[in-house]
Amino acid sequence: MSYNRQNFKQVGNLFHGIHPNGVQEIKFNNPGKKNAIDMEDLLKLADLFNDANNNDQVRVVLIHGGSYYSSGNDLSIFMKKLESHSVEEVIKMAQEGAQVIIVKMLTALLDLEKPLVLMVSGAAIGVACTMSAYADFIYCTPEAIFKTPFLQSFQSPEGGSTFTFQQQLSRRVAAQMIFADKSLTAKQALKLGYITDIIEAKDIQIENGEYFDIDKIPCIPQILKNDLKTTVNAKRLLNEGLNKKHLMKTIEREGKSLAGIYADEEFLPKLFQYMSQNTSRKAKTQPQPLHDAKL
Repeated sequence: MSYNRQNFKQVGNLFHGIHPNGVQEIKFNNPGKKNAIDMEDLLKLADLFNDANNNDQVRVVLIHGGSYYSSGNDLSIFMKKLESHSVEEVIKMAQEGAQVIIVKMLTALLDLEKPLVLMVSGAAIGVACTMSAYADFIYCTPEAIFKTPFLQSFQSPEGGSTFTFQQQLSRRVAAQMIFADKSLTAKQALKLGYITDIIEAKDIQIENGEYFDIDKIPCIPQILKNDLKTTVNAKRLLNEGLNKKHLMKTIEREGKSLAGIYADEEFLPKLFQYMSQNTSRKAKTQPQPLHDAKL
């Protein structure tokens, strides 16, 4: 079918809408910052996930970023907020993000009753990477990577990754990603069973890479054919099969740890140093992938 996005809405850094066939499409849309997102975007995602549960028009949720998935949380907001707020106020806002907002988004994600499909090109960084662990289907273009530079940016793991990475990728791969900030390539992710498949960009990208031919995302045509009540029942059972209580405790524990790091007086200077060094490093080097020998 033809997908028309004229009635879609841009809210913050999210461009979203529901197609007549039941595909709820959400695009990370902040191209000037590689589709970075902020706390308001996380709250909006929570609302969209909750709304999808209550809307029988929605049969499947698709998230993508066009040619570049998302660089995760916009760390430059720390610096921007300091222009009009005290250090204490900025830290308090960051702590709320770590302990309240991300927990709200992930709770809604864990409770999502419609299949979640991700189409990843470029890179999924930080929270954009950690939330991918809750997807039902992940398709990547060949160059795509997953990366969580927690230690490099003087932060700590979030999004439940201290549980989901070990569960879905193995302890050793999780250690490489968390301790050494290594990237997980699409090829490695497929070998590990973390993603569903790899699709050549030329076969699926349209409009200069801004969008994807939704009908060519393999799982979507079948999902749209399925009976909605049957699909929702199956998704609920999958959700209930997770150890949600343990996972939520993990997410809350990570949030508390991150809030403590934000309160450390050394954090902001170290973060700004990382941001400065990262800008020059991006111009010179490519991300270091995991060692294939361990996969």
